[in-house]
Amino acid sequence: MTMEVALYARVSTSQQEEEATIESQVAALEEYARKQDYQVRREHYYLDQAVSGASLVRPALDQLRDQAAEQGFTVLLCLSPDRLARQYVHQRLLLDEFEREGVQVQFLNQPALEDSPSSRLLLGIQGLFAEYEREVITDRLRRGKLYQIRRGQHYYPAPYGYRYLAIGEAGGGRWEVHPAEARVVGWIYQWYTEEGLNLCGVAQRLDNRGKEAPTRNGRPWHPNLVRSILRQTAYLGTAYYNRNQVRMETVGQPKRQGRGPRKCPLTKLRPAEEWIAVTVPTLIEPSTWQRAQERLVENRQFAKRNNHHRNYLLRGLLVCGICGHGMGGQFGGGHCYYYCRGGGKRHLPDVPVHTCGLSAEVAEKVVWEAIADLLRSPERLAEAYQQTQEQPVSDMAHLKPLEKRLKQLQQQEERLLDAYQDGLLSKETWTTRLQLIGAEKKRVETQQVESISQQEQHLRQVTWIQNFTEFASRMSSALANPDFATKQEIVRLLIDHILVEGNTLTIFHIVPELDPYRLSQSHE
Repeated sequence: MTMEVALYARVSTSQQEEEATIESQVAALEEYARKQDYQVRREHYYLDQAVSGASLVRPALDQLRDQAAEQGFTVLLCLSPDRLARQYVHQRLLLDEFEREGVQVQFLNQPALEDSPSSRLLLGIQGLFAEYEREVITDRLRRGKLYQIRRGQHYYPAPYGYRYLAIGEAGGGRWEVHPAEARVVGWIYQWYTEEGLNLCGVAQRLDNRGKEAPTRNGRPWHPNLVRSILRQTAYLGTAYYNRNQVRMETVGQPKRQGRGPRKCPLTKLRPAEEWIAVTVPTLIEPSTWQRAQERLVENRQFAKRNNHHRNYLLRGLLVCGICGHGMGGQFGGGHCYYYCRGGGKRHLPDVPVHTCGLSAEVAEKVVWEAIADLLRSPERLAEAYQQTQEQPVSDMAHLKPLEKRLKQLQQQEERLLDAYQDGLLSKETWTTRLQLIGAEKKRVETQQVESISQQEQHLRQVTWIQNFTEFASRMSSALANPDFATKQEIVRLLIDHILVEGNTLTIFHIVPELDPYRLSQSHE
């Protein structure tokens, strides 16, 4: 029998400079697999890049756990326990889960231990000490960094336009002007405040300058990078530290915009009295910087995404069928369109350059008519929902024979034990018969659990159909002449996303069973 092997690697953004990259981890795991004569298929590579190990909400880890539950592999290779999870309680949870699924976890940097209570205790103590040591080191570095900053020193990295002088260098522990980058910063403010270029225009002109306007990572200029430079307060001559506070509890929460859970934590401002101000060289005059801030606010107010003169009904719902990227709205030539944002020069490496767009007027009309027709005939969605569910029986009468059989098996076990204690049966005979009865009990108990689950599912199905029918009836009056807010609320309630493939729109519905009365009564 061929042994299926998987590997898992992870690296977080903040530690990527000082820890092994994804590539080096994969190389080490592949070398270990070759030495062990393991064959690892590409579909069993689970890689989380730029994802924190402090949370269990990780795309590749979720896929890994799903495949383990489906017995997709029997051996998992990982560089070390902290690559699997930073916190010991998360490590223990994952290891116990893999053990239940019959998956053997092998760490390259952790000596193999036998499966025994003492070995588990040793591994737990090591994990707790490692976690404690990490927290102590992190706190010491934080306090030491704040102490140095209060004395007037800086820390790495310096923003674009400056370079950091290490403490070991003459006059180190500070930022100094980077001449080439400072010249680029001056261009950005001049083009934006005096020539009236927008963020995309500034980025494009910088790209055209080539080596005269390099980015630090060698990649093309992006409007978001231009915006961050325009918002940088250090250019006025003062840098602030201890200003932001990371909110780790936001990881895993639903995103405010887009779909799926949040992978990176949000930040919030600390009280102003906790900020630490340090003097740095001035790059931009205060009047120029202030004009840039005013124009940023003005452009954000009148940006296309905030243009309330044109409401996009399907905003955030259309997905490109070629690259899977969300489609945005755009106005041009007197008409509105939806277009794919990931098909141009910034497309992903494994996705070809493509154009995916459609008329907003046509798409919104087609989708709204489909939704309105569905609400006028709610039995169609109810029938489709029923077809996707198993068809359980509608009463509990079928459970009585199973309960009766379980009682009989329990009595047989008791009589068998009495016979063994009275010396009427040998130990071998008693063990064999007991195993047969146990297997029969397990089979009957499984049937009982499945029957109860099917019955509960049937009740949920009936409840959902009733709720949706009532909801459709309640919304029938709103379909005659709905305003945009009503349309948008209905569309977002019933549609998960819409796949755009050429001239074909495929609507993926949501089953609104958790909150069937989300729309207000004022829509009636």
